[in-house]
Amino acid sequence: LVRGEHRVVGGAAVEAEEIGLASVGLGAGRLRKGDAIDPAVGIVVHPKIGDRLEAGTPIGEVHARDRDADAEAARRVLAAMDVADGPVRPPPLVHTWL
Repeated sequence: LVRGEHRVVGGAAVEAEEIGLASVGLGAGRLRKGDAIDPAVGIVVHPKIGDRLEAGTPIGEVHARDRDADAEAARRVLAAMDVADGPVRPPPLVHTWL
């Protein structure tokens, strides 16, 4: 489990691309057409933008083949989470009507 180190009131943003690249580093995705995919590894992120979090609250799960890969992916997940000191309004579900 990836746990937040600080008490925060709301997650302000999540860098989804960074979490995706961390997953690729575990083997859950590919950078090139021929790269193998390992279905046993991956990352699950629990909170949504605007959720209230407390220190030590699990914010995600890393499924890895070894401890080094687990630690690196957990570090990248924590770095991809932007937190705020106060309440955060989640972004709109619909950005534009065409």
